[in-house]
Amino acid sequence: MVAKTDPHIQKAYDQLLYMSGNEEKRLLYEARQKAINDYNTQMYSNWHDGYSEGEEKKLIELICKKMKKNCSAEEIADLLEIFKKQPQTIMMPEMPRDSFEKKLYATYLSYLPPCKIKFPLKMNLDERGSFTELLRTSCCGQFSVNISRPGAVKGQHWHHTKWEFFMVVSGHGLIRERQVGVDEQGKPYPVLEFEVSGERIEAVHMLPGYVHSIHNLSDTEDLVTLMWANEPFDRMRADTYSEPV
Repeated sequence: MVAKTDPHIQKAYDQLLYMSGNEEKRLLYEARQKAINDYNTQMYSNWHDGYSEGEEKKLIELICKKMKKNCSAEEIADLLEIFKKQPQTIMMPEMPRDSFEKKLYATYLSYLPPCKIKFPLKMNLDERGSFTELLRTSCCGQFSVNISRPGAVKGQHWHHTKWEFFMVVSGHGLIRERQVGVDEQGKPYPVLEFEVSGERIEAVHMLPGYVHSIHNLSDTEDLVTLMWANEPFDRMRADTYSEPV
C-alpha cells in the first residue's frame, strides 16, 4: 500500500481512517483541527499559507462525501501519492471538471511550501541542442520543448500512428516532410517545406507516415520549438523510424 511508503501519506491515511469511524459533525471538527496541526507541526513547519478556514472545511466535507460514495481512505492516500510524484513523472492525472480529484489537487497545490513550487525537468542534451519533456497526460498526449543550435537539423524520422504539432516560438527555421515510400511511377514523393518563425507563431502537422525534420536556419540564434504528440513517448513502443527527408 502506497500510504506506508511515506510517513506523511501514512499520517494522512491514519487520519482519514479515524475520520471514517465517527459521526459527521464530530468528524468535520476534529479532522479539520488535526489537518491544521499536522500541517503546522510536521509537513510544512514555519510556513504561513493564509488558507482560509472556510476552504479547509470545504475540503474535509468533500472528503467525507467521497468516502460515503465508496472512495476509501486508501484511495485518497493513493491520489496524494500521485500528486506528490508528479514533478518526477511529469504525468498529469485525469481530473474531470468539478471532480473530487481536481478539488483535492488544487488544495494539495495550495499547501506546497516554497521549496516545492519550482522543480527541475530532465534535459536531453547533445551537440545539436536539447529536448525536454514538459508534461505527460494519459489521454491528451505529451508536451515537449526542443532547442536547436544554430544550423542544427533534428528529426529525420517518421511514425506509423503517432502525430505531432510543431510550433516554433523563437528563431527562424525550416520544417520538411516527405511521405515514405514511392509513388505509382516508383519515384520518391515530393518534399513539403514550411518556413517557420517565432515572429509569426504557427502550428505545423507532423503527419503519420511522413519523414520529417526541422532545420535551424540561423547562424547565431537558437530555434525554440514547442511540440505536442498525441501520446506520451514509450521506449518499448517508440513508433519512431529513422530515415532522412
